[in-house]
Amino acid sequence: MSAAAPDDLLRAALDAVGQTLRTGRRPDLPPGLAGNAELERILGELLSLHGFLLAVGNGDLEQTIEMRGSVAGALKSLQASLRHLTWQSQRVAEGDFTQRVDFMGEFAEAFNSMVGALGKMRSELDERNELLLAQAFKLEELATTDALTGVFNRRKFNELIRMEIERVNRYGKPLSFVIVDIDKFKHVNDTLGHEAGDQVLVLLATLVAGCIRTADSLARWGGEEFVLLLPHVDLAGAVELAERLRQLVRTSRPSPGVTISCGVAEYRPPETPDALFARADTALYRAKDLGRDRVEAAE
Repeated sequence: MSAAAPDDLLRAALDAVGQTLRTGRRPDLPPGLAGNAELERILGELLSLHGFLLAVGNGDLEQTIEMRGSVAGALKSLQASLRHLTWQSQRVAEGDFTQRVDFMGEFAEAFNSMVGALGKMRSELDERNELLLAQAFKLEELATTDALTGVFNRRKFNELIRMEIERVNRYGKPLSFVIVDIDKFKHVNDTLGHEAGDQVLVLLATLVAGCIRTADSLARWGGEEFVLLLPHVDLAGAVELAERLRQLVRTSRPSPGVTISCGVAEYRPPETPDALFARADTALYRAKDLGRDRVEAAE
């Protein structure tokens, strides 16, 4: 059998290269080409390129390629760019909207435009969240504080006293309650006017707030009455505090002739908040009946 002509061998070699490129599989070589080292090298490199591109196309950016040269270098550069792009995308997903792509032409423009839009949306959302938080804080403040004096209102105080009573029932620590009432407050309003009366209320709230601990709670109960909740304070300690407050008001004189009377009670498990208030209120009325400007403890 005669040897294949050179043209036939060339066509067979080109056909083998074409089949390898089309199918990604190495064809069987005819006898005249089998064992040709150069053709074997070329086919091996084509298979290596095919495997590398297939892996990268399927998302495997850690795939390696053994061949060298400009084509392999270009593919490795593309792989490194895709790997960096993946890292950048992960950073964007974590909220880093400073990432920018400076390769891949139109894709870079689209990516950068998307990241810029996301960053703008994030800033707008942050601003709205801050506004909502500020509004929520303001609403909470309006719902829980007295508009005139700035101390807690009755609604908030009722919530606090229930919490403190639950804590006392659990841990057995003392809890005391004080009602502070401005003596003859109607006379202040009638003679000096309601604006002067409001000033007295504000000054009294300021004086009392400056004498209590951060753990204590002060609220305006209504009209000229304020209430104090004193955790971990027994009856004697509460009476002592109320007496200090009485003397402070007497010497500070938020308005001419203004004094206060106080009714003090210590919580007795398992009484209700209403029962505790009633005992302190009875003590307050006793202070009023005994001449005002005094402190009385509940029995």
